[in-house]
Amino acid sequence: MKLTQYIIAGLAVISSLLACDPKPEVTPEKPGLPEQETGTGTTTEIGQPLGSLVSKTIGPEGGTITTADGKVQLVLPAGALSKATNITIQPITNTAPNGIGPAFRFSPDGLQFAKPATLTFAYTDEMVTANDVDMLKVAFQGENKVWQNVAGVSVDTQTKRISAPMAHFSDWSAYEIAYLESFVVYSGGRTQTEFVQYGETISLGIYEDLIIDDAVQKVADEKFGDIKDVKWSLAGAGEIKKSQSAKGIFYVAPKTGKDRIRVTISAEITFRKSPKKLILVHPIYVGNNYVEVNFDGNPTRVYSRVNLVSSNNQVWYIEAGDREDDYLSLAVFGNAAGKFPFGNALKTESGISSGYYNQGNYAYRTHFACVADLDRGIQIMDGSVVVDEYVKGKIARGTFSGTLMKDDPEQDCPSHKVSISGKFFLTPE
Repeated sequence: MKLTQYIIAGLAVISSLLACDPKPEVTPEKPGLPEQETGTGTTTEIGQPLGSLVSKTIGPEGGTITTADGKVQLVLPAGALSKATNITIQPITNTAPNGIGPAFRFSPDGLQFAKPATLTFAYTDEMVTANDVDMLKVAFQGENKVWQNVAGVSVDTQTKRISAPMAHFSDWSAYEIAYLESFVVYSGGRTQTEFVQYGETISLGIYEDLIIDDAVQKVADEKFGDIKDVKWSLAGAGEIKKSQSAKGIFYVAPKTGKDRIRVTISAEITFRKSPKKLILVHPIYVGNNYVEVNFDGNPTRVYSRVNLVSSNNQVWYIEAGDREDDYLSLAVFGNAAGKFPFGNALKTESGISSGYYNQGNYAYRTHFACVADLDRGIQIMDGSVVVDEYVKGKIARGTFSGTLMKDDPEQDCPSHKVSISGKFFLTPE
């Protein structure tokens, strides 16, 4: 029996879909290339670009290309390519189940190699939850949006590198097999979160790998077998309470507090078929209000100086930051939960959202009026604010994602776009 997926009662099981077959482009499959695992996989949406890409021309003699931050490296051996090829690596939002850090898009899409390349991801202790290298894997996402596990992954715990053979280009990510997931329950549903309000209760449970294939199945069956027991522990303020299952618990945050604090919850798992223990660690952030922003591939920003402002029955505002050169404002034209696509705030339409993000010397906007180019008119960016819960004057909880247009004063109608995403939990001060 495989390592069973456990979670608090009521959480939906992620459905498994057919495994993918990467899109061919230049050459057919070559002898000696690493075989991809077979079985079922998990389908997700395709990731969106984060920040700038890197590119390099590599020929038949082979070569190495590395991202600007040095966190991802691709080594092509001599003979992998038949001719000089412009290789690019684009960081993207990671939609792989329990992906580690951002995912990466390699181009030309579908390019296959005569000899396998070596892809290496760097990680930190803070980026992973498990203490076992067998929990760390690599997967790629094909045209059908299904994530497929990759065979032959190796982990160097000294240098903290995860490496895998690469036979072709597509979207790739490192990920973990087993991990802790936290959920907060609110009126009308539940949502994943690592944030909790003072006095609030959050549920946690153990998840197994969601990119299922024969190799991962073998690890679960032969190495671990059935879970025997789970010992939970808490480092930090608050308390943990048992649930109906030993594989899930509740964390109760302190009743009151002023500053944002970080606590850590650990699950020590023992197995019936193996003497080895698996320890999963999960951070929880406790604080009254927050807005989290991922912008243009930069490190995640968490704002604690935030406001929820209601101007009337049809519009309310999310505000984060206290400086003119570091400030986010989003307006939601509606008075209930739902999805609010970016729209033309100049017309104050209902059912849409709009906003801007001031960073340094520039503002980045969800829409822009091209006064000097009437043919282009109002430019609306892709994206939306998704409101999970909204009660006027009490609470707003949800997420946002999409692209923003850079407001460049030297251009009458700018075209430079950047990505933004994040989440928010706001209550009036």
